Amino acid sequence: MSTAEKATENGPARQTAVRTKPVRLTVDMTPVLRRRLRAWTGMAADELGLVDVPAAEVIRALVGRLTDLHGDPELRRALSKAVMDDLQAVQQ
Repeated sequence: MSTAEKATENGPARQTAVRTKPVRLTVDMTPVLRRRLRAWTGMAADELGLVDVPAAEVIRALVGRLTDLHGDPELRRALSKAVMDDLQAVQQ
């Protein structure tokens, strides 16, 4: 039965609420990968003149660039290929 049919049968259909609260994501990393991320965030902080660059902000920025359909298509393709290559290597 479609939503329209349910709406007619049971009164108006309820709309799904749009989630506005951030969703927590927990990621397990190898110690080496974590050290590399910390080294990169330290370098980025130095270059940006900041005390710290949180790893969460780096991950948000990477996901944003990877999924930005209106951004640089070459960058998105390069990131997508690199991620897919890494995923394939893990599967082998």
